[in-house]
Amino acid sequence: MHRIREICATFPEVAEHVRDANAFSVRGRNFVVFWPNWFSNPRPSVWCKAPLGVQEQLIARDGERFFVPAWMGRFGWIGVWLDPPPDDWDELAEIFETAYRMTAPRRLTAKLDNPS
Repeated sequence: MHRIREICATFPEVAEHVRDANAFSVRGRNFVVFWPNWFSNPRPSVWCKAPLGVQEQLIARDGERFFVPAWMGRFGWIGVWLDPPPDDWDELAEIFETAYRMTAPRRLTAKLDNPS
């Protein structure tokens, strides 16, 4: 969870909301949700907003790691199992950034390209 929070905190105006899961949002819209355990499955996972077609590509590439998450999968979100922990946190950071860019207003995404 620490790594997920650390990555999401690099994006402008991100808020974290904790209930059954840790949801990361921008302007009230979620883009990443961490589930320490999801009801019937005790494996930790993270669900991320994704562009059309990416869900299918990632699952086809590695169906043991990526999955279609309940509820949000029909909207193209991608699920990532975190047990065992990912070898490549850079790839996960890229997925999170893409999810953020899809959710945040352009004024905020422009800050990622020009931090000054």
